[in-house]
Amino acid sequence: MGSLEHLQAIRIVIATIGNQDPISPRTGKPMAALTLCLEHKPQRVYLIPTAEHLASSSYKNAADTKTAILERLPETLVVEILPIEVSVPADLSKLLPDMERILRTIKNRTQDIPNPQFMVTPTSGMHTMSDALIQLLSLGLLENAEV
Repeated sequence: MGSLEHLQAIRIVIATIGNQDPISPRTGKPMAALTLCLEHKPQRVYLIPTAEHLASSSYKNAADTKTAILERLPETLVVEILPIEVSVPADLSKLLPDMERILRTIKNRTQDIPNPQFMVTPTSGMHTMSDALIQLLSLGLLENAEV
């Protein structure tokens, strides 16, 4: 008799990262990316900050979020940071192609997973990051994505 493990969904979190991640300095509580991971215990996590070289970079916060996830959930197999590389992430027309690149990268890296369940939280980061992510997901770029 075969194992049922292959039928179980592999949980994958995709989260934009902002200036308060992973823990809000105001409330001391985990922000969306860390909260989603703690609740759903994903096998893979993809964090989307702004690039390290940008003035409004959230890359350090993504690194801190990665550390927080791995400390609290050592069973998470992959936590990867995929930064937005555009110089003006507030410009949606420039951000959309780069966000599409990131989502295609995630799609390629998860294509061998038989039953991926994407859980997306676009609540941190610049509003254009959220807008781009939601627009691309609404076009069907990732199947089985829940926002």
